[in-house]
Amino acid sequence: MSSGNISDFEDIDGPTEEDRLLPRDRRPGYEQRRRVNQAGNFVYPDRGTFLGIKMGDYEDLGQMDNPIAVALRCCEEKVLRPYNRLLRLVAWQPLIETPTRACHKFVNVSYTLFVIILIVAGYIIQYAACFRRDRAGEGVQEHWLPIGPNMSSVTAAPDSSIPPCQQFVISQYLIPDLLHSAAYAYCFYIMRVIQSEQLPMLTEKVFLKTSPTESGFLSQGNLIRRLRLLLWGGLLWVWLSQVGLVFHVIAQYIDLNFHWMDPGSAPGRIFLLVVMCVAMIPLDLVYVAVVINYCVQCSLIIFFVEGLQTRIQIKSTSLEEARKEIAEIQVHLKYLNHHPGTAVSIIMVNFGTMIIMGSFALLEKDNTDQALMFIATSMAVLLWTVLMLFILTWAARVTATCNSLSKVGHEIRVRPFGYQDMSDVELDSFLLFMSTLSMKAKIFLIPVRSSSLCGLLVFLSVFLVLLFQLGVVHVWL
Repeated sequence: MSSGNISDFEDIDGPTEEDRLLPRDRRPGYEQRRRVNQAGNFVYPDRGTFLGIKMGDYEDLGQMDNPIAVALRCCEEKVLRPYNRLLRLVAWQPLIETPTRACHKFVNVSYTLFVIILIVAGYIIQYAACFRRDRAGEGVQEHWLPIGPNMSSVTAAPDSSIPPCQQFVISQYLIPDLLHSAAYAYCFYIMRVIQSEQLPMLTEKVFLKTSPTESGFLSQGNLIRRLRLLLWGGLLWVWLSQVGLVFHVIAQYIDLNFHWMDPGSAPGRIFLLVVMCVAMIPLDLVYVAVVINYCVQCSLIIFFVEGLQTRIQIKSTSLEEARKEIAEIQVHLKYLNHHPGTAVSIIMVNFGTMIIMGSFALLEKDNTDQALMFIATSMAVLLWTVLMLFILTWAARVTATCNSLSKVGHEIRVRPFGYQDMSDVELDSFLLFMSTLSMKAKIFLIPVRSSSLCGLLVFLSVFLVLLFQLGVVHVWL
């Protein structure tokens, strides 16, 4: 959207004749309106008022006569700018947003290639070291390689020239790396090539549509804080993941040999370990960026639906306008399921396998002798579980919120307070329209419901207890 002009803000509440005689830059509220006009991509709608509000953490903006623009500016500064920085880190947006010179384009292309090379280097160096944070590589070395007729154990006559994870390169290294690179390439195509990222547009639409509600501005402040928590939570996740990675490297320092990449000297080996740790950062950032993109859009859709539901109940919008907004929500939900939903579906395969493999490594009695290794593996399993739960929880919340919206038609038809002037035919038409709504968040093209998640949790709990009781899985206590 293009920015509005200062004149768009002048006659909102009818300036007095005395104010009209003053120069424009000396009229009351001119400085505030000028700052609002420079807020960025968000344009002030024609229905604003001179309401002065303070929004908690945003008191530094002062009393302004355009509360919608205040909320949009706060969201742009507190949420969208940090989110765009995260996308630039993984090269899903150009490093220089508006390249005007050839050197700018060169920097953008060079940085994109640098990120891709670093990600590929992370794949290669992990395989060379037979390193996995769920300790699958260690399990392969010690337990899973086949024992021949003349071998009492795998470690009886190891061949140091062959990586012990070579037999499992496809299942434990190639497939997870292909899934990770597929998610990265898909998001790169959506955001960088065809530039189909809808988050800024959805943010603006949500704030403008929900502003007429009585508690809308306070709710917008809560939404901004919620989105900021998602961003800071993602950065905290990356930091904790790197801490766990360092713990893994320290605990396995003696056993981590790079085989065909081994430089043959202690300084060279330390250098490769440092490169591996650095190369893991963009890998984790890709995971976090995919999850944050999905969860932020889920939060905005939830806020959109809840605002519409409130406005229908208090009759601050017509039923015809409500139908149009529901159609807009369906468009955004379809985008969520097709694009961010596809990306999270790809990476959830990696999350699930790493959680399962790490959990089995923790349950092995002979792997509990190293406290640092136990802590590192526990951190890895917990962090992957958190990302998995975030995706499923936000998807279930979207489905539940959309289901609650479909029930509004029954409320209006049974108790049509505020809609008494409408005929029974119009109310029945709205009831039929709301009853036939089918809006659900989907992962792997499967609708995600809270009831299904609870049923899955109960099944897994009973299954795990049975494994314990049958002795298939041993507890380390």
